[in-house]
Amino acid sequence: MNIIIAGAGLAGLTASIALASKGHTVTVYERRDDDDLGISASGIQLQPNAVRVLRRFDMMDSIDSVTVSNGHTDLRDFRTGETLALVDMERRGGVRYAVRREMKRAFIKEAEKRGVVLHKGVGVESVGEEASKAVVQLSDGSSVSADLVVGADGTWSRVRKSLFPSYQPSILSTVVFQVQVPDDYIRQHPETQAVDRNNPAICLWGAPGRVSVTGAGPAKGPFDLQMIDVDYPISKDPNPNIRLGWVQDMSWLRERFADHVPGFGMILDRAERYYKWRLVEVSGLPSWSSKGGKVVLIGDASHAMTPYAGQGSAMGIEDAAVIAELLADAKPGDDLRSRWELYEKLRRPRCEAAQKYAAMIGRSWAARSDKMIAKVRQGLLMTNDPAYLSIKPDKNAPFHTAPFEKWLDLYDASAEVEKALNGTDAVQARL
Repeated sequence: MNIIIAGAGLAGLTASIALASKGHTVTVYERRDDDDLGISASGIQLQPNAVRVLRRFDMMDSIDSVTVSNGHTDLRDFRTGETLALVDMERRGGVRYAVRREMKRAFIKEAEKRGVVLHKGVGVESVGEEASKAVVQLSDGSSVSADLVVGADGTWSRVRKSLFPSYQPSILSTVVFQVQVPDDYIRQHPETQAVDRNNPAICLWGAPGRVSVTGAGPAKGPFDLQMIDVDYPISKDPNPNIRLGWVQDMSWLRERFADHVPGFGMILDRAERYYKWRLVEVSGLPSWSSKGGKVVLIGDASHAMTPYAGQGSAMGIEDAAVIAELLADAKPGDDLRSRWELYEKLRRPRCEAAQKYAAMIGRSWAARSDKMIAKVRQGLLMTNDPAYLSIKPDKNAPFHTAPFEKWLDLYDASAEVEKALNGTDAVQARL
C-alpha cells in the first residue's frame, strides 16, 4: 500500500518504520523543519512497553546510541533535596531516557534505513476521501493521494479536524515550564549538587501543587529541568496567549519555585528564558478512523494525555505497532474498516485507562499538602516490594496498584493483535 503519515513525532515515525517493515511504501510529512528548539530539546522517557515495540521492529541499535538506562526513580523533598524514595526501575522492565531531539533523530535514521521518505517543512492541511483513495492537501499548496493516511500530527491534529471539524481538545489548567542551561554549568558548579548531572536516575521533586523533573544523566544535550504547575489557570497566566512557545521574562518562574533547594534557584538565575506548554487532553472522539476507512488516527491526535504516568509517547508507539500488524497483509483497494474496528477495540480501553490514571496522579500532585508526597512515595515504593516480580498484570486492578502498573509496563501490543486475530491466549506467554 501507498501510505502517507502526517507528523514526524515518535508515534508517526514508529508507524513509518513498522509499516515499511511490512512492505508498504511510506511517506511522512512534518510541518516543522527545525527540531532544535522548544519541546524537542526536552527530556523524554521510554517505558518498558514502548521499548518492547522498538525491539520488535529492530530499532534498538539506534535507540541504544542516544538513550541512557534510568536505573532508578528518585523522589526528593523539594526543600531539602532529601531522597524520600529510591525506586528500582529495572524491576519494572527498564526505562530509557533521552533528549527528545536526539531520540527523534535516531527514529529518523531507522526510518530512512527502511526507505521511508520524510518531507520536513511541509504539513498536512486537510484530508478527504474519494472512492479509491485519500486525498491530502499540503501546506505548500500541492495535493497528493494515498491508499491510507495516518494522522499522527499531535494534539492539534489537522487530520482529526478534517474528520471531526467541531471537535476541540480540552485545554487544562496544568502548564509545563522547561528550562535549559549548558551542561558545563551544572558540572562546574557543585552548588547545584542537588541536581547532579551524573545521577543515573529520573528525579521527581514533589511540592504542593507542583512537580519538577530532572532527567537521568549523563545524556546528550543541555541540562533539562521541567517544572509542572498543576493549577495554573489562564486567568492568572501573565502570558495567556502563549500556549506553546518561549517566554523571555523569567521573574514569575523564579518566584514560583523560589522555595526549592538552592540548586534550582541557581539554574533559574542562569537561564535566560523558558519554554512553556499548556497541557491538553484529547478524549471522547466518536471514532479514530474515517467513515471510508482511508484515514486513521494514532497517538496524541486520538488520545493526548497528561504526562504524570509517563505513558503518553508509549501509547502512541503502541498504536503504531498495532496498525502495522493489522495491515501486514493489506493491499491497495482493500476495505480497511473492519481492521480499524479491531484497532479501536484493542486500543481505546487501554489508552483511556492510561489517560485516567495520569489524571489521577495529577490530582494527587494538586492536593497542595505533604500528604500528597506521602501518597506518591507509597505508590512508587511498591516496585521495591520483594513480591512485586511475582505479581500478575491485571488491567482491571485499581489504579496505583502493582497489578495495574505491571499491566501498563509489560503489555505487548503486537502480541495482543496476534491474540485477537488468532482467538487464542497462547500468545500471552510472551509477557
